[in-house]
Amino acid sequence: MIWLASFPRSGNTFFRNVLFEVYGLESSTFHVEPGREVDPNYAQFPFVKTHLLPDQLLPNDPHIKSVYLLRDGRDALVSIAHHRQDIKENDSDFYINLLDAIVAPGDSFFGGWSRNVQEWTAKADIVIRFEDLIRDPIGQIERLREITDLPEPQWDKLPNFQQLKQGIPRYGSGIHFLESEEEMRALASKNFRKGKVGNWEIEMPADLQKIFHEIHGEAMRESSYEIPASPAFSAMGTGPIKVLLDATKILEPGRDGIRRYLEELINNLWVLEHKMPNRWKIDLLFGDQTIIPLRGLALQHQKIDEYFLENKEESDNLEIQQTDEEMVPTEALPEVLFSYEQKLLDFKAYLKKTMPGKLYSLFRFVYKMLPFRTILHVFRRISRLKNTQSLLIDEIDFPYDVVHVPLPQRVPETPKLGRQLVVTFHDLTHSLFPQFHQEDNIQKARRGMEAAIKSQAHFLSVSQHSQTDLLDAYKLSPQDSTVIYEAANRSHFFPRKNDSKWEEILAKHKLTESRFFLCLFTIEPRKNIHATIEAFRQLRKVHEGEEIQLWICGKIGWKMEGLEVKEFSREGILFLGFVDEGELPFFYSYAEALCYISHYEGFGLPPLEAMFCATPIIYGNNSSMPEVIGEAGLPANASQISDIQIQMSRFLTNPDLKKELGQKALKHSFQYSWVKMAWETLLAYEESISE
Repeated sequence: MIWLASFPRSGNTFFRNVLFEVYGLESSTFHVEPGREVDPNYAQFPFVKTHLLPDQLLPNDPHIKSVYLLRDGRDALVSIAHHRQDIKENDSDFYINLLDAIVAPGDSFFGGWSRNVQEWTAKADIVIRFEDLIRDPIGQIERLREITDLPEPQWDKLPNFQQLKQGIPRYGSGIHFLESEEEMRALASKNFRKGKVGNWEIEMPADLQKIFHEIHGEAMRESSYEIPASPAFSAMGTGPIKVLLDATKILEPGRDGIRRYLEELINNLWVLEHKMPNRWKIDLLFGDQTIIPLRGLALQHQKIDEYFLENKEESDNLEIQQTDEEMVPTEALPEVLFSYEQKLLDFKAYLKKTMPGKLYSLFRFVYKMLPFRTILHVFRRISRLKNTQSLLIDEIDFPYDVVHVPLPQRVPETPKLGRQLVVTFHDLTHSLFPQFHQEDNIQKARRGMEAAIKSQAHFLSVSQHSQTDLLDAYKLSPQDSTVIYEAANRSHFFPRKNDSKWEEILAKHKLTESRFFLCLFTIEPRKNIHATIEAFRQLRKVHEGEEIQLWICGKIGWKMEGLEVKEFSREGILFLGFVDEGELPFFYSYAEALCYISHYEGFGLPPLEAMFCATPIIYGNNSSMPEVIGEAGLPANASQISDIQIQMSRFLTNPDLKKELGQKALKHSFQYSWVKMAWETLLAYEESISE
């Protein structure tokens, strides 16, 4: 056998068809894709196609000859983006597909174009360029005689791209697993797109050419492809752009939308900085004196939240993954914090050993009701900082080019260490709806916005509607703000029907199988929970006898005193409290719809998470929600209980509505990506500096 290796969309399937049609040689495929079978006798074929890296192959025998097909990375990645849009994930977003393929987070996409090319070109016995293969297929395949015997070619059987695209070729048409000739022709027409050289010049946006040059420029030049050298790295001079990101929110208990936004921003900036280490130098600020280099955190297989927080109350000494990069042995935080934490844990352990079981159970109940766990929650996150390489303010090389504060309330407390201030603007509820907020938060928000305006900050607005509110309220120009949408994590939020874990979740929450509407948020006045409950009560009266429930997930927030959650249970209204992150996709997937009928939202992450799970939304027809949700749900007047009830009724009277809107929801969700959000944030940093 001979390995026929390539990065995807580099001419491998065309090569195999020429081998079959002209030389009569069949080939097989080796892969590790779940749910897709491998020929049990693949090693008996004369040629075996693969996209895997050399050390991932079986048999892993260095004496097996190999051929590598090499294509200009820009053309290959553009073709991958189309392939994903046309076949892998119908109607997915071309730009996001292309960005994902360029970045290849976590060494996805077979290690990424550069790694795949560099490892294979160093190993392969023969390297054939796609550009030469298209121009002279027989001449290039004849080169294989250097490593194997080939039959004499039948020149008259040489296929071209158009023939393969319009016919039913041996490879690339699904002939081995599809039954209908029509389906085979349709798949072939998608698999064989154009077979052209230089198509990237038309289809790759300028900003993605920029990131491609940064990540893959070296490998392109090593492969003798022409690519421009990178420009000066920083608008402030040579060297990487230095960014300080305020990450203090990570230390706080609870996981509200702003903290989730910050977590995903950090995780994805980590990926981008590691892909472009010469262009970006990003540090994280905790409090007002502790700074940690982002590239020093080992986040490759661990989210930032997991890095700073143990999942179990009793565990307190998780190993901390570190890299050798920029190790600084500075002790940045006072030891007294950790002595208090240890004393509390020691005291609790002592009581557990010495107290009778029933008495200790009473103590545990009191312990849970009082804020001890919240205190430990914060201490443990801070403890991670203590054990991670860190710097004090007076030890850093500042000023930074950019200081990014993800919450306006933090602006007055953030040290003035940068030339340009960037602030994420989420919403204007503290001003437009002060009745929904506590007074201290209103004052903090006002002071934060005043400080940001005074510092001539550049704002990152999470929606067009938020930006409009911002510009109108503070008389700013459009150049003062950039709209960057938030997203959801597609590796976590996706349809989870027909999964046995759902039964475990129901048992855990003491629920029975039922049709249900879902609410998911911190329960506070802006979320309009009273109107949602009353609309559901009316729904039950209108559809008497229907087995339908309302499940409300989330902790009780501010200004909700007197909400007696137990009194609603006999009406099919169940308050489930906090739901673990891992359970959320199941609740979304099995719900009839997510009810998110807020009075105002700057963006709204739960509706987007629901859309990623192919679940429609009943939403308040106001603020940013029509913009973010689009046709993925049904709008309702948040102030009209009857309007909410009517939209709920539509799901009961039309059994196909959930599926219909769910498909639209999933399609619409492809427009949102955390990697895209992080990349647009880096572009906004650059733009704010240049201005």
